[in-house]
Amino acid sequence: MLCSSIWEGYSLKKRIVYLINYSSVFNDVMNLDELKNIIDPHRRSRPELDSAIAMLLDEKKIIIDNGYAGIPVTGGKMEAKHKDIALSLQVVNRLNEILLFLARLPIIKFIGISGSIAANNPVDSSRSELDLDIFIITSRRGFWVFCFLEALYRNLGIRRMMKYPFCFNYIMAESDLIVHNQCFYTATEIKNIKPVYGMPVFLMFLKQNEWVFRYYPHLASAFNSLPHGFSNPSRNRTLPDKILFVAYTLIRCIKKFSFRPLQELSFEFRPRNVLNLTRKIQSFGGYEFYIGRKFEINLRKYFPEYYDPGLIEALFPDNSGPYGLRAKAAESGSAGPVIQNDASFDRLIAKYGQ
Repeated sequence: MLCSSIWEGYSLKKRIVYLINYSSVFNDVMNLDELKNIIDPHRRSRPELDSAIAMLLDEKKIIIDNGYAGIPVTGGKMEAKHKDIALSLQVVNRLNEILLFLARLPIIKFIGISGSIAANNPVDSSRSELDLDIFIITSRRGFWVFCFLEALYRNLGIRRMMKYPFCFNYIMAESDLIVHNQCFYTATEIKNIKPVYGMPVFLMFLKQNEWVFRYYPHLASAFNSLPHGFSNPSRNRTLPDKILFVAYTLIRCIKKFSFRPLQELSFEFRPRNVLNLTRKIQSFGGYEFYIGRKFEINLRKYFPEYYDPGLIEALFPDNSGPYGLRAKAAESGSAGPVIQNDASFDRLIAKYGQ
């Protein structure tokens, strides 16, 4: 059963404002056609939607140019957006043959491009390089094989030899596809994924994460392509998986000259951990907290009359609950990250990408 949309009951103008405001968090603009498709995928309210956009233009809350919509201070981004798209395409084309080679490995079930390149908003990493974020889903038995291959790639100097290196920011076994940090930021990252290989498995991933449709109802149409009878494999952990998990953790201890990875090892699933028995992901908590805070700051600055605490809580509900951002911050003994200024946030963008 599909989740109800968080946008129900809110005006078209508010929906437009919140989507454009989110793009501004990343100093980006939004494709106008995509904006309309997200809000009105069945084209039932286009006259009303066009009228709402026109009203926001008259109020000078947004600007539109070259087919993109954004806040007024992003006008220069609209002029340069075609360069961002061309650079993103250049990076993908340069590395496409390697991705297709990976797709031939029997342990690989899905390959997708994610992050800033998928969003056509390329951002340099903390190493001052433009990398390509990759989302991988492996077979249940192939997860640790790929993790060891990925570790060799990172530690044998292969990454440093590439002009546009890979960053495998999400590696998941097909037996464990549920994403637990469920907020607008993560939903947008999933929405932006560009599948390269294994579309049926990606559709199964969406099926396991129907919560995304609360934020992007238009994605629900993907279920028309879901193969009949396609089911999620068993999540049972096997002894070989546990042995490889321990071996991988011991290697991390040696590399870090620390017993901490071993102390953190657990066969019980811990959704905020970077490494679990069937997944290796980016740490969540701090960065998403920054996104939510920056979203709220921009909303107060550019759209104060549209500020709605209820809708903000719906967009970023991770602020409570056992897997939430505040729970993550509490573990470290802080009240959460603080954005001092735009420059400090831009440094985070450079470190983690979009």
